[in-house]
Amino acid sequence: MTQAESHTENRAYTLTDRRIQYSLLFWLLFCLVAVLVRGIRWDETHEWAQIMTGDVVYPHDHPHYRYVWGVYSVQHYLSALVYKIIPTLSFLSYFRNVLYLFITITPLFLLTTYLSRSVVWGGAAVILALQNILTPFETSYPLSVWPHAFSNGPIGSGWALLAVYALATKQWRTGLFFLATMPVIHLGQYPPVFVMGVTCLVWQYFQGDRKGITSAWWYGAAGLSICVLLFIVQRILNAPAPTDGAYFSDADALSIWRNYKEVWYHTSIRGGLHDFLASQIGLALGMMVTGSAAWVKTRETSFNNVYTWLFAFCFATASAVWIAMGLHTMMGPDIPYLFIAWIPYRLANMVPFVLLACIVGILSSDDNSKNTHSLMGSLMIFGALIFMLLTPFLSQIWAGSFYTRYFSDGMWLMLMLVGVVTARLAWQMRETPKVLGLWSIVVLTCMFWLYNVHQFAVVCLIGGIILGAMLEWKKISTAFSINIDKVMPAACALGLLLVLVQQFHFRDAPPRKGFDVKLAQSGFDREVKEYLDEVGAPHAMIVGNNFNAFLQARTGHPVMSHWQTGSMAIYTWQFAPSIQKILKEIYGIAYGESLDGTVPNQPMVWHETWVNRTNAEWEMLGEVYDFNYVLSPNGTPVDLMPVLKGEEQTLYAIAP
Repeated sequence: MTQAESHTENRAYTLTDRRIQYSLLFWLLFCLVAVLVRGIRWDETHEWAQIMTGDVVYPHDHPHYRYVWGVYSVQHYLSALVYKIIPTLSFLSYFRNVLYLFITITPLFLLTTYLSRSVVWGGAAVILALQNILTPFETSYPLSVWPHAFSNGPIGSGWALLAVYALATKQWRTGLFFLATMPVIHLGQYPPVFVMGVTCLVWQYFQGDRKGITSAWWYGAAGLSICVLLFIVQRILNAPAPTDGAYFSDADALSIWRNYKEVWYHTSIRGGLHDFLASQIGLALGMMVTGSAAWVKTRETSFNNVYTWLFAFCFATASAVWIAMGLHTMMGPDIPYLFIAWIPYRLANMVPFVLLACIVGILSSDDNSKNTHSLMGSLMIFGALIFMLLTPFLSQIWAGSFYTRYFSDGMWLMLMLVGVVTARLAWQMRETPKVLGLWSIVVLTCMFWLYNVHQFAVVCLIGGIILGAMLEWKKISTAFSINIDKVMPAACALGLLLVLVQQFHFRDAPPRKGFDVKLAQSGFDREVKEYLDEVGAPHAMIVGNNFNAFLQARTGHPVMSHWQTGSMAIYTWQFAPSIQKILKEIYGIAYGESLDGTVPNQPMVWHETWVNRTNAEWEMLGEVYDFNYVLSPNGTPVDLMPVLKGEEQTLYAIAP
């Protein structure tokens, strides 16, 4: 191979390839359409943008105001910029939904395309992901491809995987920029990307690729400059902690944070790995597949291959998760803040994307034997794609608990594909019996552990291994190869169309999760805003239901507390005393307190507190916290003057 040919080969299926550029444009257009077809979802940064642009005015001591200017994330600033340019109810959420979907599917497409050397197979992997084949492997944070309210985490994951893709494929300029800017996108998901990225760069540098890395240094410098600039801006705009007033509390912030985490995190991991079983399966399978594929590729080429660096990323991610879980199990709420503030469990959500890309890449690649392996892998991927597209209709055939328990999600199919890949990797190891034997012991040990907690998963894995072994042993004629190559693009096109039809059909169905809130503003929301404008209170604070989602965005008014207020202490523990004071005094919620010494944070029901509170008590709270309006569900009447009544809620006013 000449130097020119080698250069062309290295550029193939990377960001410099025209096929990739046109494909990315196609996927962007798809996202623009798909979000509209599915229906826009509220985005969490919508309310932060309202505060940052001054559209909604909060007291500077309030936790919501302090949080917006105190969190180190460029995502809030980007949303504020978009909202400043187009300050409409729907555009910002639409923009964030499109960004969410695009940055989630893009690294999967790029990595799969690079491994399979085919944009068609990259598209097939995306369609499988859009059919939620990966979501069953979620951890304590939801794993989702389609946009939902909490977008910062998934966008951060997508950015991290783009960095992993670029570095693993030796696209140094892109990789260095994504790696350097990762802290401002999502600092909590940075550690495993940093470990993998630095290891990859150092290894490549000392292995002779110094010119490529050193020539790209200024891309990394540009990324670091963005991080430094945001840090300076954030320090300047950061709201100081209150020293007196309604939102001041001298309670111990760290103690409150520990008690809060005891309820919401520590109790959920006391059982060790079993409590996050699905995500642990994903981590283990990700390391197994990437590790064994790296070893096979090392025998064929060299240690320095894509699968090696993907394994390094999976290993770094699993290590972070499992070390944190081990510390939690041993130390409980006494674990140091820095070990858990970045919430390492959510890191596990990135590995299934890498696993799916590797599965398609391994199955679709040939073995230098007249493309027979490529054909058999193509048949498997084609079959998986068709089956996932038909899954919603299977409920009509297998009605009842059988379908719900075993086939309502894509975990079983993913495990089958892992089994097929396992058989193929074992076949490629057959010439080194000692390595194959040791590797088989590892696989059998993992399956034995899995059998004790998830028997059906083992059945799926074994079924996939048997099917894969049969395909490797019984070669299929290459006569079908041409037909597959012609049929697969059409199947992908039909699959995308069917995905859009399904999303349109279920756009008004109940959400899969409580955070999947469709963009909507009721007539009563508008009436509340119009009424407050008429009485000369355009920035009046509203005390609403503590679990009311997007009340601020829907009414255009500051709210005392909402569904995210309590969780702010996860990221900014310094705000915990102010949050505790608000929730306890206004809502009767014992936030971050131990009521009897054994059951911390046992909450009082807020509506009971409101119903039993007297008019004089409301007036006293209103004077302390400077609010005059309470928005309560009709089933929770309060001892105040009703001024606006809707079908579900009533707006009350404190008499002047």
